[in-house]
Amino acid sequence: MGFMSTSRRKMVGALLFVLVCTLLALAPWYSARVLESSVRAWVSETQSSLYPLRVRHWEHHAGWLASHGALELEWRRLCGDREAASLGVRVRYQARHLPDGQGWLRLDGAMEPLPDLAAAGGATPVPLRIAVVAHRGFDGVVRARFAVPTWTVHTGWGLMQGAASQAQLEWAGSRLWMAWEGPHMAWAEGGTSPLQAQGIRVQMDWDDATVSRGQATVQVGDLQWAALRLQGLRLDADAVQHDDRISASLTQAADRVGYQSHAMEQQALQLQVKGLHRASVVELGRVLAARCTATGGAAEAAQAVRAAVQKLLASGLSVGVPVARGRMAHSDWQGQLVLSLAPAPTDRVQMTRQLSVQADLQVRGDVSTLATSVLPVPSPYWQERVDGYATAWRYGQGQLQVNGQVLDSARLQWAIDMLDKALTAWLARQDAEPELPHVPVVPPTELPAPVPPEG
Repeated sequence: MGFMSTSRRKMVGALLFVLVCTLLALAPWYSARVLESSVRAWVSETQSSLYPLRVRHWEHHAGWLASHGALELEWRRLCGDREAASLGVRVRYQARHLPDGQGWLRLDGAMEPLPDLAAAGGATPVPLRIAVVAHRGFDGVVRARFAVPTWTVHTGWGLMQGAASQAQLEWAGSRLWMAWEGPHMAWAEGGTSPLQAQGIRVQMDWDDATVSRGQATVQVGDLQWAALRLQGLRLDADAVQHDDRISASLTQAADRVGYQSHAMEQQALQLQVKGLHRASVVELGRVLAARCTATGGAAEAAQAVRAAVQKLLASGLSVGVPVARGRMAHSDWQGQLVLSLAPAPTDRVQMTRQLSVQADLQVRGDVSTLATSVLPVPSPYWQERVDGYATAWRYGQGQLQVNGQVLDSARLQWAIDMLDKALTAWLARQDAEPELPHVPVVPPTELPAPVPPEG
């Protein structure tokens, strides 16, 4: 009985040993097959005329434990001279298919500019070699590290220089994350003052480009060009999707902005679009790309653009500057300007009914200083406060108000009506100019005086 039990254990052990050895032998083969098929599929995809990045040459030598190869990539212009590439790199790689502690696959490679494309673009070819180390983890995520040496490039726009820097990248399905840090970059043209940037950080986290969802950030510790200097500069881009709507914003902020003897602190400016109809945005992008690459007829493309624009405007949206602020030596200011289009009851765009505008501006500081040097006061369009001045403008449903008082908006109504008629004619493909109504007699150089509200 004991002998049989021992024999069985040895047999099971031997089978397990054979199974493990088989898996270890098959793992490199599977890894090599996945690498080759993945790169081949991507190379094929880049041959599309709508793809700006194209692989113009690829060679791959597959092996059991290791593979090696090279790619030549070029960035093409989708508009203009599409045959001319503006940037190109050669990537040489070596793949190790034996699993290690970081994943199934390890890639060691190097990137360098393509001399012929650099010369064609007006740049002097330089020996720039970027080292790359990448792993495909057990979780399927591709992680890569890049080491960029000090570089100098002579281009048609001047001399560009950069210090050694590091970058990281993670790619998993539709998600792409990237981070790059560079201590110093400079650009100069002729005898002009150089543009210098210190402490540069770039980070991008794109969840899914197909549904427009992601964030990107650019930070510059110190940016200087001639008499202009920005300290603590930050640019933030954000795109989100909620149901069938897309919203995006671009925010610029700086701790300090200086120009000659003038300075502003805690400055910020945000541009924002909200509630864009996603299907219309995607269709517009597709049609414009097709027109640019000459893959569609002009008449059909124009009709598709009109249909997408009409749906986009009729669905409602808002665009504007919701954040604008700054602080100076003796005053600070903040304001906003937002234009909104309410959803139309039908697919017909009606600016006179849909459009509304909100604008606010507050300036705080010494009132006497503001009145003499900054603002056109006294004025019926400014409200004096204890700590400064403020103004608030509202427009909607044909009524214009300033600081709560109704104004004569005949000329504004006429302009919006003209915009409505011209837009309707364009959407309907009417070549005839719209009939112009009677223009209200309002001096163009004067704003209408406030009218007290009724009651």
